[in-house]
Amino acid sequence: MLKILNIKDINNNLMNIYVLKGLIFLKRPLRFKEEQFKEISLDKDTYVSYGWIDSHVHCNNENKLYGSIIDEIGYKKGVTTVIDAGSVGINEIEKMWGIKEKNITNLKILLNISKKGIYRQSELSDLRDIKIDYNKKYKNFIVGYKARMSNSVTLNTGLESLIIFSNIRKNRNIKKPLMVHIGNEPPSFFEIVKLLKKGDIITHIFNYKNNSIFNKDFTLTNNLKNALRKKILFDVGHGNESFIFDCAKGAFKNNFITDIISTDIYETNIKNNKVKSLAVTMNKFRKIGMKWSDIIERVTKNPYSYFKIKKMGEIKNKNFANLTFFKITKNKELEIDSKENILKIEEQIIPIAVIVKGQFYEVNNNDK
Repeated sequence: MLKILNIKDINNNLMNIYVLKGLIFLKRPLRFKEEQFKEISLDKDTYVSYGWIDSHVHCNNENKLYGSIIDEIGYKKGVTTVIDAGSVGINEIEKMWGIKEKNITNLKILLNISKKGIYRQSELSDLRDIKIDYNKKYKNFIVGYKARMSNSVTLNTGLESLIIFSNIRKNRNIKKPLMVHIGNEPPSFFEIVKLLKKGDIITHIFNYKNNSIFNKDFTLTNNLKNALRKKILFDVGHGNESFIFDCAKGAFKNNFITDIISTDIYETNIKNNKVKSLAVTMNKFRKIGMKWSDIIERVTKNPYSYFKIKKMGEIKNKNFANLTFFKITKNKELEIDSKENILKIEEQIIPIAVIVKGQFYEVNNNDK
């Protein structure tokens, strides 16, 4: 039983938060006395938001291509929930379930439409592997599907794996969203969009490869405008190759704002300093010119809502008690984008503590 009194959100609204049986209460439950709640004391310049979610990670620590340790990229970095974006298919769901059970950070997954997951770079080159049936045990664990639609993944099969998935989805009336990774074509962005539905998500949008969704002057292509009309959503998916600062900044100046901010984090891009954490990725969007309130929304309310994760995403009564506490400071830090262009970060967000599943943990910021 915890309480945090007179703490402000990013819009400077003061609130009291009580945590009881893993749930949030904005007023003390009357059947309990004030002294029964242990008070968490934080500095006056501390903010609170709902617990951050990184909607695009790879946390199968046994994966030699893309892997990481969930708690190292999760609660220890101020992130209370992560979504593994297609590391496994139906063949290895149980392995990810085991990671979920053994760690503190909340874990959900996007199921790779290849039953083998990302076991090699070209997992969608064998169309016999497109299978998505799973045991009902995993119904709430799986929040969507993942398809990597770039030439290095599909090889000579082009759009066929996405066509197969789309037919399965239509025939079975599947409602969960699909996240599509775009890279170098073929298949083309135009062809991909034709097969997507409202609520599907396109990731790696600032990679500026030959399948870019932006023109050379960073204005929106007609294909992108069409996707927006279809109410398709857009995720950053920073990663090793997919965040070109000038592209993101140019798109923002042309009134394009991504729906989700995520990292595509794994060991390689942690070690090469391109993707240190979700907080550092958020700082880069502040550098672009986004308001902190809009940035916070894209790592809390938006993704929890888009992936239909119940009782999460907002600080309100009887939602699950996942919270991130943070400070915003003026600093002069140097970061890099995916092309190793140097970014001078002048204002940064620093997580200092979290509550995950009702338990309080301090965070040691070690992003330098």
